[in-house]
Amino acid sequence: HDLPIQLSVKQASEIFGIPENTLRSYIHRRIIPFRKVRGRVYLVTETLEKWLSQFDVETIKSCN
Repeated sequence: HDLPIQLSVKQASEIFGIPENTLRSYIHRRIIPFRKVRGRVYLVTETLEKWLSQFDVETIKSCN
């Protein structure tokens, strides 16, 4: 996919469907990995995708 390497909190919120306030809370509580450059907070796309993948739920395999 053609996502930027790093995203602002607003961009990440729009792309991943997570409320901005939730992301900011996670950043403040250091729950989610982030990068701070010249006082601005960014989420690294690849790192965010890996972090989100920990919440993936496996499907139930059919018993055939």
